[in-house]
Amino acid sequence: MRSLIALVLVISGLSFVGCLSEGDVPPVVVPRNTYQPSTVYYRSIDQSTLQVRWTRSVSDTQLNFKGYYVLLYASVADTSGKANDVGSFDSTYGTPDTATVYKDPVSGYLDTSCVFTTATAKNAFKGPGRYTAEVWGVRYPPQSKPDSLVRSLVFTALSFYNDPEPVAAPAAAYASSGFGATSVNLFWPRSASEKNPGFAGYIIRYIDTIKQSGAKLVYLQRVEKSSDSLKSVPRAIVSVPVNPQTLTFREYPYRFWIKAIRKDSVESDDSISITWSGAERIAQTTVRLDTGVFVGQVNTSFAVAQGPLTNPSIEFSFHYDGTNLSVTGLNGTKFATQTDTVALDLAYFAAPFTDADFSETSLTLPKPILTGPTFYALLPGGNRVRVQLVSNSNGVVVDPVAGTVSFFASFQPGFTGWPFF
Repeated sequence: MRSLIALVLVISGLSFVGCLSEGDVPPVVVPRNTYQPSTVYYRSIDQSTLQVRWTRSVSDTQLNFKGYYVLLYASVADTSGKANDVGSFDSTYGTPDTATVYKDPVSGYLDTSCVFTTATAKNAFKGPGRYTAEVWGVRYPPQSKPDSLVRSLVFTALSFYNDPEPVAAPAAAYASSGFGATSVNLFWPRSASEKNPGFAGYIIRYIDTIKQSGAKLVYLQRVEKSSDSLKSVPRAIVSVPVNPQTLTFREYPYRFWIKAIRKDSVESDDSISITWSGAERIAQTTVRLDTGVFVGQVNTSFAVAQGPLTNPSIEFSFHYDGTNLSVTGLNGTKFATQTDTVALDLAYFAAPFTDADFSETSLTLPKPILTGPTFYALLPGGNRVRVQLVSNSNGVVVDPVAGTVSFFASFQPGFTGWPFF
């Protein structure tokens, strides 16, 4: 019994000693900086309304973070070449319009946008025009100055032209097969909206043309407006997935959709589309005049082979009479009446050639100016080929001493069933 009492006393003593304190230690208060958002955007809603948007500040979850402070200035675009149209090098002037966006004290919701209207703006905002927006982070003020505005050390700015005019898609779309089975060249005339200050460029998407259900429109790329006034037809070289239905061949037709887009990312309501596929590209080859030429599958690849004119696999041959170069179809090969003197990857078509377009058994080829002539052939077995002859710096295609011509080609195997080359 005495031992038990002693144990209790010892335990009680230890417990008592463990509760001793030299006084409460106050918590260490570490101030946390308030930061601005990383990026600012805008949207031109209509002639009298502008929305300024931004990404969330990295400090917006802090208890001391109150919200955002926005200043909208009238500005003059930079002309020094240091900034582009969405740079932050504008010269601002006048008194800005301001807006505050604060965290809801009950729900904690915090918006990342504000709206300026001509009806409520008192200073800078007058509708369409050039502006610079500054967005600051704001923290709660000290209790000694409850009405003060405590901003982040720096701000994030964006200079832009507020242009609410809608943009229109191009009036047409053109295409040709690019350098390889999954490459397509897209072309289109300039949009009538390119003159708008808020016009940014074009956006391209594609969709599976054969999938019966569940096909989705896929974003491909954005093409900025070209500053080259001589470039009358904009162009994009796009890559698409390989044929999802077979491992035998890679070409596959997709439908491409082209829309215009503004600098505030608003797209045109309309669009233009075209269906096309890639094709096999045949490397540059030199062949002899008055000798049979075959373009197609040679062993395990697509290439060019030569043989006697009597060979039933031969498809065409070249002949030079000292003035003109001609091509003659053999064993059922026929040519389209159309010929061109433009590089393969700069040629474009509104639609593929139909079988009826190939009606000629021979052609006299045009003399090149800068680029060798291109002709179009429907080969036995349904193969299609675009053949471009190679010219030298003097525009000469034929080597009369060696008795040869050189060419490369875009080839669509007939077994694919696609008419695109």
